[in-house]
Amino acid sequence: MFTPFSAPPYLLFLLSFRSLFVLFFCRSTTAVPDLFSATSAGAVKWRDSLRSAEIPHNGQRILMDFISQLEYLEAHLKRLTASAKGIAEKAASKRKEMENLTSLFGDWCKSEEEFGSETKFEYPNKTAAGMTKVLGASQEVIRKWAQILSFEPTIVESVVFAALAFLLQQVDAFKVRSFFCSVVLFVCSLFWIVFSARGAVS
Repeated sequence: MFTPFSAPPYLLFLLSFRSLFVLFFCRSTTAVPDLFSATSAGAVKWRDSLRSAEIPHNGQRILMDFISQLEYLEAHLKRLTASAKGIAEKAASKRKEMENLTSLFGDWCKSEEEFGSETKFEYPNKTAAGMTKVLGASQEVIRKWAQILSFEPTIVESVVFAALAFLLQQVDAFKVRSFFCSVVLFVCSLFWIVFSARGAVS
């Protein structure tokens, strides 16, 4: 099984037809250089691939098989991106819950401090100072924990989800190009049959 990132030269040659069509279509409105005369490394590699490519006789079947593999990849990547997005959302929700927990510990700490006040209670708690100190330390631990969790949604969404979404876009682009090339090959096959039939008749 080959992937769109390790396709053989003849497949890359076929896939390049659509890029060439888009290039000629956009030349009047863009500054895209002519790939047949450009001196960039990418253009040189593209021309070398054209010269060395060997188109197999069963090219259409290869393309259809390649498209079926892309469909499997697309299904996997769609599930992965959905899962990564869900993890990012849950991480954001967990961060908010931890921030709320920090606030609740702060409220408790404030109440314990008031329990030791003689101006508010007739029989104040003599251990209020020690309890307040313990709760304050606990609140600080949870606050730092919430601070660490605050990075998780961004990491998951900006790294994991973004990478998977990019790969999904690449697979979709390969599917479009492969379908276009299969149509081109089908049309070429029809022309070949017609010309062969005319040659046989004449």
